[in-house]
Amino acid sequence: MTPTEYVSVIHELGDISANHSMNFTTILIAYLVAAYLAGSKLTGFQAWAVTILYSAFAIFPAGSCVGVYRSSIHVANRFLEEYPNEALNYIDTGSTNYLGTWLIGGIFFLAWTTSIAFMINVRTNSSRVI
Repeated sequence: MTPTEYVSVIHELGDISANHSMNFTTILIAYLVAAYLAGSKLTGFQAWAVTILYSAFAIFPAGSCVGVYRSSIHVANRFLEEYPNEALNYIDTGSTNYLGTWLIGGIFFLAWTTSIAFMINVRTNSSRVI
């Protein structure tokens, strides 16, 4: 691959990762709105069903975002190996480690667990206005 192709692939992977993040955020906000508006009115089975469906649909964009981020780091590392002088003009060498995947995955996990805790809070405190 040429340096231009590497840069193009890295940017395209960034766009794909952003799309997955937006999909996760959309699913998260939909669940939070549903929990706030209807959480106290749901039966236990309905709340579990909604939460399981939410979890099933949220894991795909979150996992895909982390996977695409890892792929972009892999491509960036290959770019640095093949064209070290040109690559330094486009990417920061500190951004080519895999620590960010743990950070991104941790943010998704924190958002997921916090949203479920919110649903539990709405259901247990249904007599109070939040």
